[in-house]
This record gives sequence, structure tokens and C-alpha cells, in this order.
Amino acid sequence: MSRIKGIRMQNLFKIVLVWVVIFFTACGGGGSGEGSTRIDSLNYIGKTTAANLDEVVVQKFIKSLDITSSNNDLDVSNDVIQKASNTVVSKTSGLVSNLNKQVNGTVSGSVDVTRSTISSVKTEIIAVFDNYNDGDDETLNGEVTYVITTNNGVITAMTMTFKLLQMKDDDDDISMSGQIDVVDSSRIGKTFTQNIVFKNNEDDSMMRLEDFVIVFDENDKELSYSGKVYASELGYVVVSTAIELSYNENGELNAGGEIHYQGKDSTIIEKSAYDNTVRLEVDEGSNGTVDKVEIYDSSTFTIIPNREPVISISFPQSIYTDTDMSQVTIDIYDPDLDAYMTEYEWYVDDKIESTTLAISNKLFKKHQTVKLKVMAIDDREGDAKVGSSSVEQMVLNSKPIVKLLLDKTNIEVGDKIVLDASGSYDVDGDSILFDWQTQNRGYNIHDDAYTQGTLYLDINESNRSKVSFLGEEPNYDNFKEIKPYGVKVTLDDQDGGLSEFNSSDIIVNVMDLFNRDSILLDNHNISTDSITSFGIGDLNNDGLIDIAITTDSYGDYADNSKLIILFQNNLNQFTEVKKISLEDISPYSYDNIVVADVNNDELNDIAISSITSNGFNVYYQNNDGSFSTKTYYETKTFSYNPFPEENFLEESSNSVKYMNTADLNNDGKEDIVTVGQSMLGTGIDIFIQNDGNLSSERNVLLDGYEDHNKHLSSYIDVQDIDNNDLQDLVIANYILYQEENGTFTEVLYNDVERLTVLNDSKLIGVNGFDKHLSFYTKDTNRIYEKEEKGIDILLANTTELYSADVTGDGKKDIILGHEAYNNFTILVQKENGFYGNQVYSLNSELNFTYNEKTMALKDIDNNGKEDIFFLGRNGFEIFYTK
Repeated sequence: MSRIKGIRMQNLFKIVLVWVVIFFTACGGGGSGEGSTRIDSLNYIGKTTAANLDEVVVQKFIKSLDITSSNNDLDVSNDVIQKASNTVVSKTSGLVSNLNKQVNGTVSGSVDVTRSTISSVKTEIIAVFDNYNDGDDETLNGEVTYVITTNNGVITAMTMTFKLLQMKDDDDDISMSGQIDVVDSSRIGKTFTQNIVFKNNEDDSMMRLEDFVIVFDENDKELSYSGKVYASELGYVVVSTAIELSYNENGELNAGGEIHYQGKDSTIIEKSAYDNTVRLEVDEGSNGTVDKVEIYDSSTFTIIPNREPVISISFPQSIYTDTDMSQVTIDIYDPDLDAYMTEYEWYVDDKIESTTLAISNKLFKKHQTVKLKVMAIDDREGDAKVGSSSVEQMVLNSKPIVKLLLDKTNIEVGDKIVLDASGSYDVDGDSILFDWQTQNRGYNIHDDAYTQGTLYLDINESNRSKVSFLGEEPNYDNFKEIKPYGVKVTLDDQDGGLSEFNSSDIIVNVMDLFNRDSILLDNHNISTDSITSFGIGDLNNDGLIDIAITTDSYGDYADNSKLIILFQNNLNQFTEVKKISLEDISPYSYDNIVVADVNNDELNDIAISSITSNGFNVYYQNNDGSFSTKTYYETKTFSYNPFPEENFLEESSNSVKYMNTADLNNDGKEDIVTVGQSMLGTGIDIFIQNDGNLSSERNVLLDGYEDHNKHLSSYIDVQDIDNNDLQDLVIANYILYQEENGTFTEVLYNDVERLTVLNDSKLIGVNGFDKHLSFYTKDTNRIYEKEEKGIDILLANTTELYSADVTGDGKKDIILGHEAYNNFTILVQKENGFYGNQVYSLNSELNFTYNEKTMALKDIDNNGKEDIFFLGRNGFEIFYTK
């Protein structure tokens, strides 16, 4: 049996591929093979009972079969077989007869294949070797029959039958006979089934493989073994693979694969161990117990002493007091595949704090040293080995954790935003210092708009964990969000830990002030070019704001239907239309409409005027919603002498440029005030309501003839400015304070063209072509002094100036109309000033009437906030405050 070790499995597979060599040897030479004779097959002579196994006997079997040997390098290449199959299919039987040749050089001897047959499905090749040597120090004599099955030119199976084939080299002289069946499966690889008898011709010892099956993977690596192996001196063992063999990416055998050898009374298990070693476990009673273990070098089969377990510890790169220590990983393996027991010791500054795998963060603090020691003890009886490894690391100071919150994420223009870092903390428990900075001055405004501005930080020194900021900057039409990119906070734990946070990662949504709607007059068969004036108010006593329109005689209503009313329904839609025929005041112009109850019947009436006339008409509303015939009211006539050197008088009365209504005598009834021009200058007429009629009782002449154009204004602001419970007037750059006797005292502000009252202590003024608003602060009861600082706005050409509460917070905001740009500007008043400077553009051009009135403010949807109403080229546009 000792000489059988020379039979290596790769020698068997070399014979499997001999037929490949036949087809690729050079043509030439002679040799007929006629001297060959049929030789009988070998018969196995030896023990046929189960072998009495020990590790020495198993070593012989293993070394003979070369199982799991590191030198086992089989070359069963799919590419080689494919080439061979293609050659076999393409050759004819006539070509085979020409392949019986004598080969000289590196390949010697001859192969006789004259009895071979070739077809496209099954090929039989009978090769008789006569001292054949392919240069590999092995000489073959004997006969091999190859039966090859192909499918579409691809070899799928092959059977080799050996008839006393002799293999001889410098070390061995072996004879063999039997059969090997090879099946090629694309699913798993190749399967070799062997029934072969070997004989050592030097000592006549024999070996037999009975139904011995080897399965290879697609890379020709052995996966499993099964079958019987006989040795003439020992008997047989049953070989099986309990755990399939596996290989790493380098083609090396992985540890853990098992091959079982079962004899008469015992079983020996061969396991692939680490570092090119083999573990043999002896189960003396085949009852599943391990009675003895030996470790061998797989190349030399020398015994290797027991080795200690190998331990690898992986710590987090840095440790802080809040580090998740479950990140610690431990990798342990025993190179001999022994089982082992693990022990853990956690030290904090050399003191044991835990003996489990995990350690609580509460057990250590910053600047302490944490050490983990791991020990693994294998279970080798009488020769246990202990592996040990340790890692230690300093606990670092943690940086403060920044928690930065906004007090609000949806803001209105000009709102103060509070950045709150009070939720920040230090995991080490250190106290934190807060340092706020502004790196840049300004906001980053989305929607492709960017502008510089001023960013203010409001730091409370007693609580530096919070800071507020606000900015003054130009904004653009309907921007949606801002990022306060200039604010940075640094947290210092006073132990070297610094954390920074830049507010550029914060986005604040800016709420649009308005919902927009349009009233397309084309839908009502109204030409916007024909509109001369409009007014708004409840005209059918349903509590909803309606629209009154006048048109000239060249419009769509040339049949003298020049007053048109659009009624609003509960859905804020203007659908119903009423047409009222008017009597002309002047040929082509109705320039002003006011809607008010001027006869104290709780129904709103309509007053209509023209700049080319010296009065206005009132159409009184009846209980049925109709309007009665007009009543005409004329402004006062003045006598004057245009030529003082002559005794000559002329008369002039005021035209009506604009009208407004208010209770001017505190009787609870609506009166009418008009402003217009005469030859003497700008005149104001006040019509007091009395017994259902209006009478012109008060008149004011503002200026001389040469300056009358300067003071003509498109609106009159009526309110109590000096808090004497009497309504005062603001017209252009004049304030007319009403006295208790009904007269007015004039105050003129020459450095602006238009004024409006913000509150009882502040005025706002503007020059039309400037981009600057001026503020006036009350000095005495009726005198306002101009402030040095005003507000710069984006657009010039301000034609209309209003103050109204459009945000519903009780503070008046500023609204400026710009006729040249078809838009308006909103400045929202907050506790600390005006912000936003937000421009809203109209969908169409403004439709200028004769008195240039295109804009009105009224709470149209009854939500307590002033809405903004525009007359445009396509109809009316309404900006509903949210």
C-alpha cells in the first residue's frame, strides 16, 4: 500500500485529455501499430472488507488520492474540450486513418487510432499507445477507448475504458484498467464517475475505485467526493463529503470543508484548516464523537502543534462619551478549527469596569483611557491554548451639538425672525458659550433675484443662546423664500470643543400678501377703452361690495347707457350686470364716481362728476334697487378781478377733479367734499347732508391762479389728524385742519407733491419722480418736521399714495401706485419700521381715465383687511389680502 501513493488524480485526468493531444500533434512519421495485442483487464486482488481505520491509515488513503492537496492543479479546461469537440465533428473517417503517425522530438512513441469512427452525435476513438510520451516523463502503453457524445458541436459526456494501460516514470510503474464516465453540466460543472483498478507493478499492491464520484464546479475545482476506495493490504473505506468544499477569489481552498472516511469501526473526518493545514478528527466508534485530533501540513503531512486562537479587535476611530460602543467588533478564529471560549475585560484608567462584550457610556468620561482585553481559550483537551489581544484609546472631548431652530418658518415681509440655539447641548456636560456673527450683510433671495441689504443682529447679552435678525432690502415681485445666509453661531465648550452652524442651511418661506383675481369686462360686453371712471360700494344692500362704471358715448353703450353696475355674489364673483341710462353732464366724460348714502336712507347712492362741469349729479337708490333721476349739485361761484387796475369782475366756479365722502360735521351723516380748479386756483367745496339733500356750505380756495395745477390731486384723504374729533383734509401736499366753527386752517409742505397720514404722529410724503419717501414727525399739535432718514423705493413715477392696513395687524402700511410701470409697491409696517418694498405687477396695462384714477382700496371680501382694486386694459384686477 505504501507505493500506491504515487498514483495522483491529475494523472487520471491527463489520460482523459490524451485524445485532445492526438488531434493536435504534428503530422508526419510512421508506425502502423500492427504489433499491438489485446490485453486482458486487471482483476483486483486484495482485502474486500472494511478497513480498520486510524489516522495513519487515513493518511495513506489521502496521500494516494491526493484529496485537498495544495499541489492538485487539474487542467480540465472548457476551452480545450470545446476546441477538441469542434475538431472531432469536422473530421472525416478518412482523416482519422491519417493520424496514425510516429511522432519524434518532445513527443515520442505512437498512437494507433485506426479503429476510430467519427460522427456529429457520437464519436468512438480507440487509442492504442505504444511507448507514448508527451514530454512529461510518463510513458504510456496500452489501450483506451473514448466514447464522446456531442450536442450541437459541444461535448456533453465522455466515457473512457482502460485496458491494462501502463503508466511508467522514474518513480512509479502503474497499470490500470476500468472505466471513467464524464458528464459536463452547465449548471454545476463536470461529474467524474470512476470504476478503476490500479496495480503497482513494483510490489504488486493494488487499489480499486468503486463508483467513486468527483463533482467539479464551473472553474474545475472539486466540490465533493463519494464512493468506495479499496487498498489490497487494508480493505476499503467509504469516502463522502459532508460539507461541500469552497474556494476563495484566488482559487484557494477555504477552511471548514469536510471529507469523511468510514471504515469498519471508526470514522475519520478530514477538515480543511487555516494556513495550508489539514485537521484529522478520529471518531473511534463512528458515533459522532471526536476521540482524537491531529493537525497536519497538507503538503508534507507532518504533524503541527496546537495553535492558539487568533483575535482581531476593531475600535471606533475616535471615542467620545456618546460614542456607540456597539461599533466595537471582534473577529476570532482558531487556525486548527478548535472550539473556543471568549472572555472580555473593559478597563477605564486601569480599573476593570465590565466583563461583557458591551460597555455602557456612563462608565467613562472624557480624557480617560478605555481599554478592551479579549481572551480566547480553545477546547483542546490536555493542550489548551489561550489567545489574547487588547486595544486602548483615550476618550476625546466632544464638540457641542448645535440645535438651531426658527421661531417661525412662514413669515410676512419685514417680520423679525428669532434663531434659537438654546436647545444646543454638550454631551460631556460642559457649559457652552455662544458667539454670534454676521459674515455677510444681506439676504440671498430665491427666484433668481439677489440684492444687498443690511442684516441686523439683536443679541440679548443676558441670554446669548437666542438672536433675532431682520433686514431692509429691496425685494422682487412674488419671491417665495429667503435664506439668512449671513448669520453664524459658534459654540465653545471651553475645553477646546468648537462647533459652528451657518444659517444658510435655513430656509424661511415668505407668505405672499395677496390672492389675485381678474374681472374680464369682455365677458360682459364692455369695452375697457370706453370706461371713464369707476367707484366701489354696496349697491344692492346685500352687504357685498359692487362696482359702478361710467362709459363715454363712443363706447359699446353709445345708447346713453353710461352707468353700468357689476354686482358681487357670495363667491366673490361679479356676474350680474345692470345698465342705467344717464343724462350727459358733458359730452364725453364722466370722471368721478363715489358710492355713499347721501340721503340717510341706509341705501348707497351714486354721485358722478366731470372735470369739465362745475358740479356733480347724484342718483339716489330706491328700495327696489333702481335709481331715481339725478339731482345736480353745483360748486360755489367766485367773483374776481383779473385786471386790478380796471373796474372789472369775472365769475368762476370750481370744476370737480375728485370727490370723497365723510362725516364732516359730526352729525352721523355722509357728506361730500370735492376738489377742482377755477380761474382763482384750486378750490374745495364741502356739501353737507341735510334733510335728504346736499348743500354747499363751505368753500376753500387753496392757491392763486398761477399754481392751481400743482395742487390738483387724484384723491382726497379725510380723517381726524389733530385729534380734535373733527375730520381734516389731505389734498396733494396740503393739510387742512378743520376748526370748531367749520373753517379750515391750511398747512403746506412744499418739498413733496403728495402726502398721506400714517398715524396721529407721522406723515409720509413723496415727489412723483423721486425714488424716496419722506417721513414727517409731529413736533407740535399741527406742525410736522421732516426726518433726515426716509425710505428708498425701487420705482419712481409715483402717481398714487395711500396708507392702509393690508395685513390686518392694526398698523397702516404704505401703498404706492406707479403709472409708468403698471404696478404698485407695498411697504409693510412692523413694530420697528417698514419692510418689504415688494412690487406687484399687473397682468395688463393700466387704463387711465380722465382723472387718472386707476386704483382704489376697499375691504371687498369682508375679511377686515383692505384689498387693492385696479382698472386695467383688460378689466379689473383685485388683490385680495390674505
